[in-house]
Amino acid sequence: MEASACSCECFYKPIKYPNPSYTTKRVRSRTVVAPLERLKILLQVQNPHAIKYNGTIQGLKYIWRTEGFRGLFKGNGTNCARIVPNSTVKFFSYEEASK
Repeated sequence: MEASACSCECFYKPIKYPNPSYTTKRVRSRTVVAPLERLKILLQVQNPHAIKYNGTIQGLKYIWRTEGFRGLFKGNGTNCARIVPNSTVKFFSYEEASK
């Protein structure tokens, strides 16, 4: 018996890479909502016996007064760094599942 070469594409699958604009859009959207994310975390961890702020506007004003503009975006770099691998895994898993 003679070994024949397989001419099908069963051994070669082209790799699709995630669209960079998808990741960029996710990073931009995270940056836009970063002040609200930061406020949410601060509201969750504040001492219930010594409440410094009650609502959204009051909380954002408090962060602005105490930490300035940069305080609104504290932790955003880490959050954006988490988005890139997350988006890549979602893209590849969706591509594999849709086959």
